Amino acid sequence: MKMPQLLLLLLTILVHVGDGFPTERQRRDKHASWDDVNVVAHGLLQLGQGLKEHVDKTKAHMRDVNSKLKAFNNTVAELVKKQQEQDEALRAQRAGGEGEQERYRLLTEQAEEVKLKVGEVKKQTEDITSRMDRLEEVLTEPIQDGNDSEHKTVSFIQRLMISQNRRIDQLVEKIQQQQDKLEKQSLHLQALQTKIAHKRVKSHRRRDEEMALTGEAEPIQRESGNSSFQLKLNFHSNTNISFKSLSAIKIYSLISQL
Repeated sequence: MKMPQLLLLLLTILVHVGDGFPTERQRRDKHASWDDVNVVAHGLLQLGQGLKEHVDKTKAHMRDVNSKLKAFNNTVAELVKKQQEQDEALRAQRAGGEGEQERYRLLTEQAEEVKLKVGEVKKQTEDITSRMDRLEEVLTEPIQDGNDSEHKTVSFIQRLMISQNRRIDQLVEKIQQQQDKLEKQSLHLQALQTKIAHKRVKSHRRRDEEMALTGEAEPIQRESGNSSFQLKLNFHSNTNISFKSLSAIKIYSLISQL
C-alpha cells in the first residue's frame, strides 16, 4: 500500500468519524458511539500495517541500493584496473616506438570515457548515500531501543561468565590441595615401606646368625659322643640351655621389632 492511498484512507476515516460526532450543543449530553470508536481503531490498525509494509519496502530498497553500490564499486575497480593496464601498455608501446601517436590518442579517449563513467558513478553513489542517510535518520529510534536491550543482555552474560570463572578457579585450587595431600601421603607410605624393609633385613640377619650357631653346636655334640655317657648328659644339658637362650634372644628381637 502506497503513502497517498494511506493518507486518503485516513482522511475518509476522519471525515466519517466527524460526521458521527454530535454538534457542540449535543456534546455535553451525548458521547461518541462504540461503532465509531471501532471504525477509528480499525483505520489506525490498517494505517499501522501500511506503515509497516512501507518500512519493509524501504528496507528491501536499502538492500537493493547496497547491492548496487557494491556493483558500482566493482565496476569502478575494474575501470581503474583497465586504465592502469592501458597506461602500462601505452608505456610499453612508447618504448617500442610503433604507432605511438595513434595508440596514445585512442588511450586518451578511453581514459576520458573512463573518467566520465567514474564521475557518473560518483554522482550516483553520492545520491544513494544521501538517501540512505535520510532512511537511517528515520529508522534510528527503534534500532536504538533494540541496541539498549542487546547491551543489557551482553552485560548479564559477562557477569555470568565472570562468576563461572571464579567457581572454576576455586575448584582448581581445591584439586591442587588434594593433589598435595596425596603426594604427602605417598611419601609417608614410601618411608614406612623402607622402614619395614630394613626391619625384615635385620630379622633375616638374626635368623642367619641363629642358624650359624645351631650349625656349630651339632659337630661338638658328635665329638662328645665318643667320650662317655656322663659327658653326653652334660653336653645335652648345655645345648638345651643354649637353645633356651637363643629362643629368648629371638623373642626379644621380635618384641623390639614390635
